[in-house]
Amino acid sequence: MRAFTLLAAAFLAACASAPPPSPQQQAARVLAPKGELRVALLAGNPALVREQGGERTGIAVDLGRALARELDARFIPVPYASVPAVLDSAGRGEWDVAFIAFDPARTQVRFTAAYMELENTLLVTAKSPIQDLAEMDRRGRWIAVQSGDAADLYLTRALKAARLIRTSHAAAPGMLARGEADAYAANRLRLTEVAPSVPGSRVLPGRFLALPQAIAVPPDREAALGYLNDFVARAKATGEVQRAIDRAGIPGAVVAP
Repeated sequence: MRAFTLLAAAFLAACASAPPPSPQQQAARVLAPKGELRVALLAGNPALVREQGGERTGIAVDLGRALARELDARFIPVPYASVPAVLDSAGRGEWDVAFIAFDPARTQVRFTAAYMELENTLLVTAKSPIQDLAEMDRRGRWIAVQSGDAADLYLTRALKAARLIRTSHAAAPGMLARGEADAYAANRLRLTEVAPSVPGSRVLPGRFLALPQAIAVPPDREAALGYLNDFVARAKATGEVQRAIDRAGIPGAVVAP
């Protein structure tokens, strides 16, 4: 009995002297309890993710891998075709973190501070009545936009006279080329890439929106937000975000203030 008492006392003393878990360990228990960090990626957004030689690259991939390394977890990419698809899956336990644009209307998830901002502007043709961003919000203007993306959400709130045509990124350039829309609103990279397919088109200078990009978590991962905000702050301060932007070559992308 005495031996058992001594063993129990030694066990309790060891437990009492054990160091508390580090912030990384606490975050890993919330975000990657099985040693895997499942990162939701927008496979259809080249400003965040690119496909090169069968391999995914881009700033969201770079930062997702860096976060997984910090958590001592395996990086598991979970691709989605659109932000609505990511948001619809937020309560189904399919992913642990997501790299998407912040918008207050996206209440299905919780956001960190922004790590990057992307310029959103317009693609127009020579015949479009919109030849400057100042001419954008006027009666009779029709602007094509990807349904449900951040440009759609912002312009829905901001436009007073112009009307939106909600469509897909694949269909919008064709609508512009056929004169069915006066402009196509999206991030500068996407517009720069599709402009050659629309004869006589040009990407307007300036921006109607500096779109903040952030890390999102489902509500059941909210306990890790403090750590994720620290990760974002360190990635900006050490130049990791800027290096990822430079590697990806994203026009109109800047480190978030």
